[in-house]
Amino acid sequence: MIKKGLLQTLALLFLGILVAMTSQKIQWTDFETAVALNKKKPKKIFIDVYTKWCGWCKVLDRKTFTDPRVIKVMNKYYHPVKLDAETRDTIYFQNKPHTYIKEYRANLIALRLLDGRMVYPSMVILDERFNRLKIIRGYKSADDLLPILIYYGGNYYKEMSFGKFRLKTYKEAYRELFGEEPR
Repeated sequence: MIKKGLLQTLALLFLGILVAMTSQKIQWTDFETAVALNKKKPKKIFIDVYTKWCGWCKVLDRKTFTDPRVIKVMNKYYHPVKLDAETRDTIYFQNKPHTYIKEYRANLIALRLLDGRMVYPSMVILDERFNRLKIIRGYKSADDLLPILIYYGGNYYKEMSFGKFRLKTYKEAYRELFGEEPR
């Protein structure tokens, strides 16, 4: 009896830890899954376009995408996607296949998202209708990326320029999300 109760307690503890760990990570998905999720629950789509050999992509994963503030904003406002620009998988989008293009050493979907400027890392924000809102090229720290994520995720881009948002609205939006002043 004691062993059964102990096992149940340990199982519940393990489940609680697992849930906590899952909620403290960005819920990355692939491009096609994000498109399907968007049909059920419209959100903007954030795409991290990376390559396996890119050193700064790894730093972005290790530092920026593990920041609790970035995790919170990403999971709240976006369907986050990891896209290996060099994937040889065929990705279907808007009823069209996107395949690997040997001469560019990239998948067609990555080429289109980045307008052919293959800089890694790059991040792309799409609206709920898959219109590109922003290309973010190069490594960004959490403090550099957060204003961009909040600006587009919170729909501030519909009302004001990014410059005006940074000067007049960012601190208030940050306080609403995190209960403190921006760093």
